[in-house]
Amino acid sequence: MASAAFTASASWRNEWYGGQLHLAPPTDQGGAQKNYTGRFETFTRRPIIDCYIHIPSLGVEGPVPFLMDTGADCSVLMPADAERLKVDPSKLVYSRTSTGIGGDCHEKIAPCHLYVADDTTIYGYRFPLGVAVDDPEDGLEEVPSILGMDILRYWKIYFDYPEKVITFTVQMSDDERPLHPSGQK
Repeated sequence: MASAAFTASASWRNEWYGGQLHLAPPTDQGGAQKNYTGRFETFTRRPIIDCYIHIPSLGVEGPVPFLMDTGADCSVLMPADAERLKVDPSKLVYSRTSTGIGGDCHEKIAPCHLYVADDTTIYGYRFPLGVAVDDPEDGLEEVPSILGMDILRYWKIYFDYPEKVITFTVQMSDDERPLHPSGQK
């Protein structure tokens, strides 16, 4: 099975903009749908999908392990990942408040590109990512970043907990590009 984690390279990232919406499920050369995998955290057993994000307005990019949360309407970059990627929420203008089981989360909004990939193809999504504003009283330092239904609704997801496997098939994306544009690995 192919992995959803990958490393960005400037060559494809600079060509990413201006894609089109793909309504047909992606297929391999034989016509079979492509599947990607996530994982369950070792101790917490939470479903995680490793993605790559790029926030053009801040010049920030990097890998982010997102908790798959079908109960969340919107995706959120939590303080630990924001700090690791050196995201400065004070440089973002727009804000919102999200309410969940744990209470309110104050967020700044960043136009974001999120990528997942297998061995041959990168799929991208452009959307407004919430960046949680770190308030020590909120207790968000230990909370993983959330991948919500704003992205998950474009995937068919299969959880096989006894086998510790999460498989998803991209049903729609804003863009898709070959991982190796020159055809070489």
